[in-house]
Amino acid sequence: MKYKAIFFDFDYTLGSRDVYAYQLYLRAVNENSSIDDPVLKEAIVQDCMIWDQKGNESKYYVQDLLKERYGIELKYDDFSVWWDDHLWEYAVAYDDAYNTVSKLKEKGYLIGMLSNGTSEGQRLKLKHAGLDELFDAIAVSQDIGFKKP
Repeated sequence: MKYKAIFFDFDYTLGSRDVYAYQLYLRAVNENSSIDDPVLKEAIVQDCMIWDQKGNESKYYVQDLLKERYGIELKYDDFSVWWDDHLWEYAVAYDDAYNTVSKLKEKGYLIGMLSNGTSEGQRLKLKHAGLDELFDAIAVSQDIGFKKP
């Protein structure tokens, strides 16, 4: 059987989610606290990354723990919406992602993305990471009404 298409996820497959999630948590802490101590700030952001569980935990859970443990109250109308609206701004691809996908495309494979999240957010991540022009098809959970396993 000859394969004709190859599908990728974005977060943790093509995109280095640890990098861009860290940057957005740092932004949230900076925008919502006056903490100057770099060691304390780093500890808070690292806790956020642990509580986040690689994106599998609710942003409201992280928000509640920030308030409970550090007294940081996020001033956003809805932290989850704010997160989805801004995460793409920090999206970066793994170093070898572009070359890997482009070589597969050059060999004649159709290239697709199957990803959970908001349609706009995932598409903006692809574009910001410089990978969007490589994809023939994109399916995002918000568009199709259910999440991939």
